Amino acid sequence: MAEASLVKIVVGSGDAQKTFHEKKDLLVKRSPYFAVALDGEGFAESSTQSVEVPDIHPETFKHMGLLLEMGEVGNPEVLKTQIAAMKDLPGALHVPTDDTQAGDAAQEAAAAADAAASEGPPQKKHKVDGSQSYSGLLYLLAMCHYFQMEAHVAAILEALYSRIGDWTIAVAVFVLDLKPDLLDSQGFPKQKMIHSLAKEVVREKREAWESLLFERLPRKIGGLVVECIAEAHKQTYDYRQGWDTIAKGRWVP
Repeated sequence: MAEASLVKIVVGSGDAQKTFHEKKDLLVKRSPYFAVALDGEGFAESSTQSVEVPDIHPETFKHMGLLLEMGEVGNPEVLKTQIAAMKDLPGALHVPTDDTQAGDAAQEAAAAADAAASEGPPQKKHKVDGSQSYSGLLYLLAMCHYFQMEAHVAAILEALYSRIGDWTIAVAVFVLDLKPDLLDSQGFPKQKMIHSLAKEVVREKREAWESLLFERLPRKIGGLVVECIAEAHKQTYDYRQGWDTIAKGRWVP
């Protein structure tokens, strides 16, 4: 059997830059991004068979080989099982703050999350080292989305949905900033997300979540969160009652 052809992938930038060698056939098959770069006409990468990816962290990309292999298995459940096994690891819901993996909205979201309560629900923060946090589901989601690996994106989203009760506003901002069409897609657990965000609103200081909730997420989400709080505390969907409950901090879900 002929040995698989390897291509050079230079990942990251500065002191964090690292070189990987991955199987070309799997990269091209699973990622339209690499298919164009490595086999497209007029691209320098197709001549050098080398691709530079400065916008992804090496500690995230190190999972690429395994993800590609899992995607190659005939049974799609194998990939889902592999991703699902990562959902409860420390740092699984860590929100990327590195500007190489997060847009402006996501960076602000993460900064606000760090300014919120440092322990206990709803943040459920873990002390994680750099490699663990870069291996989190949100980092993998950003990477697979960047490389247009839709089957992998779907598997990661499924794992994230299974932990919807642990989502913070920062997590919601990051995911919906990356994939804005999710909110109205079939299967997106919107009501469960609303309830999770409502818990954070009641428990945290207003300055930690207000701009994220009402400026970074679609405005209808903020309204639904307030209505959720009102309904839970006073069995009404009155928006004003919701704000009254938030102000007095009386609802403990």
